[in-house]
Amino acid sequence: MTPTPVSESLPVQVRVVPNHSEAQILAQAFNCSVDEIRPDSLTGVDIEALARSACAALELEPVTVEVTLYRRGTFNILYRLHFTGGGVDIDVLARIPTSAFREHGGASVASTVANMLFAQHVCNIPVPRIISWNQSESQQVPYIITELIKPEDAYEVWPAWLHEPLERQERIFESFARTQAVFLRPREFPLSSIGSLSLKRGGTGGASTKDYVLEPLTIRHPNALSTSRWSRPKEPFIRLHSVVLRDVWFELLEWHSSRCLQHTLDNLNAQGQEEVIIRWNRETLPDPEDIISAPTTDFLAVVDDLRSLVTRTLDALDPSFLEPCLVRTDYAFRNALLGPHLDTTKACVDFDDVQICPLVLAHIIPQDLLECESYYIPRDHPFYTQEGGFSDFPLDEYGPEDLCPEKTEDEDERLASNNRIKYTTYRSSYLAALEQADPRIQGEGWWEVHRDARKVHELLVAGTHMWWIKREWLRMRRGDSAAESGNVPATT
Repeated sequence: MTPTPVSESLPVQVRVVPNHSEAQILAQAFNCSVDEIRPDSLTGVDIEALARSACAALELEPVTVEVTLYRRGTFNILYRLHFTGGGVDIDVLARIPTSAFREHGGASVASTVANMLFAQHVCNIPVPRIISWNQSESQQVPYIITELIKPEDAYEVWPAWLHEPLERQERIFESFARTQAVFLRPREFPLSSIGSLSLKRGGTGGASTKDYVLEPLTIRHPNALSTSRWSRPKEPFIRLHSVVLRDVWFELLEWHSSRCLQHTLDNLNAQGQEEVIIRWNRETLPDPEDIISAPTTDFLAVVDDLRSLVTRTLDALDPSFLEPCLVRTDYAFRNALLGPHLDTTKACVDFDDVQICPLVLAHIIPQDLLECESYYIPRDHPFYTQEGGFSDFPLDEYGPEDLCPEKTEDEDERLASNNRIKYTTYRSSYLAALEQADPRIQGEGWWEVHRDARKVHELLVAGTHMWWIKREWLRMRRGDSAAESGNVPATT
């Protein structure tokens, strides 16, 4: 049965010790005074009411509860609730969106709960058990209360994996690859589906795909929660209208380009041309020299090149690449706990940024393995000129580490090269395990189409500033396409 919110009016007796406010709990955790806790860093939670809700959901007798800070993230604060008394010794975790995230229309608790239940019941992915949750702010702030996976029962990978011996690193990669293959399995949605999950009213508790509704995505600007006037976007969210990939891509193209065309400089340039403000989605900088602008005709040429790439990429998608799957857009080691022996996944956590997407758009490699010392890669290197320099597809470099002093006389550049070699080895080991777990990843043409689709999607989500940065690459791709079709000679 789907966990539901617990009424705050239930006559549950709970004694919170020490009886601290949220500000006092944070001050104690950060070893500072209450006055040093900024109001915008609080969630506004009523600690006693939260403890009462958890106690009622767990059907506990009168108990004592200690509430402490477990972790603070960009969008959520996690509190640990430790219940004792009457033979009880239970730990749970309360996950509460920050006030800033809620004020700016961030992902709803109901959406996160739907993602967790879908992963657990439909995909058979291990997630912490949901005890109770609340979406409404009428009586209490939104929250999700789950079981707490204790450190002694699981291994947290992200802080320590780099320092593990090679044999243990390979076991970590294999465990993540097996779990990722479960996320990537086809789900019962139409081909090309892309959207966010919500629970259907009157469903049977989330046990099957029929209990869920696929809704259009809301895309959050990376700086949506920025406190700086100069980096905070004018429009922090894009609320889409379709759950079909082709429609979504062309809607994003139109959304960004049309708004950019509405933001022009007051005066014509020296050639008498109108110029658009490329980074239109933020407050105008006080120094005109810092404003990035371009002639409208040049900008429209970039838009046309991108539209051409979008069309060609869509046309190249095989139906098998369009099978919908569950995708973690922030796929990283921090979002999973492994068993003590590293051979199983104990629990996947953090389901805010989870979507249904076509397989071709899935984030395949954990962010931890995408590190690339790009600062020392020359701008005329094929990584930029031919591949576009996208962070999701870092430069692979092969060779022995520390054995090539002839590479360069620059020590920092040599260390950067060695680091790229090391991370290339990590990715190769992980991908070998993933290809074994999901043979589709090594299918003919998969990687070429996947790279194009991921790059197109990143461009369309990021907007006009990235389009302008990648304009030479987009022009090159347009030229390559024309050469392949026989319309123009191939460029050299």
